[in-house]
Amino acid sequence: MKKIIIVMMSIFVLSACNFSVNDDNEKEALQLQVTQLDQESGLTVDNSEIYQELNLLVNDNPEWGEANDFSVQTVNTLNEGQESAQLMMLAINRLGESIKNVSFNFSLGNTSGDMVWENEPVFIDENTAGVLHNDSSLPVLLPVSPEQTHLLNTLNQENVVMDFSEFSYEVVE
Repeated sequence: MKKIIIVMMSIFVLSACNFSVNDDNEKEALQLQVTQLDQESGLTVDNSEIYQELNLLVNDNPEWGEANDFSVQTVNTLNEGQESAQLMMLAINRLGESIKNVSFNFSLGNTSGDMVWENEPVFIDENTAGVLHNDSSLPVLLPVSPEQTHLLNTLNQENVVMDFSEFSYEVVE
């Protein structure tokens, strides 16, 4: 299996509410969760190279995610150049409560108007992802074509344009 090379474009943030803090009024360290589907397949942080790499990344960046927000951190493109290529992102929950069935429309491109995705529906459903606990993250994959991969590789902090719309989720009681 190919080792993940970490490529961080930026943190994408969506507003929300109700954030819990510890007694020192600081965010808790971010934790990595294994998706429900991967757990059912027998994957863990200990036996999966990808989850080990993601866990190192999360441990190196425990402050990711804004208080009172749900955010997405781009990580890397997997299987680049193949038909099965995917952009891996980490969904980050800092809402102060566990959530499930998260959905939003995602747009990503550059300031010249070239779009990788435009209003791409993203659904992080309970059956495949599980419940995303507060102060936790889990991987989310978006299929990406060779053309989209090429455009992704041209994005940087100066030219990236991103947008979220239609954000919704269910609170886990």
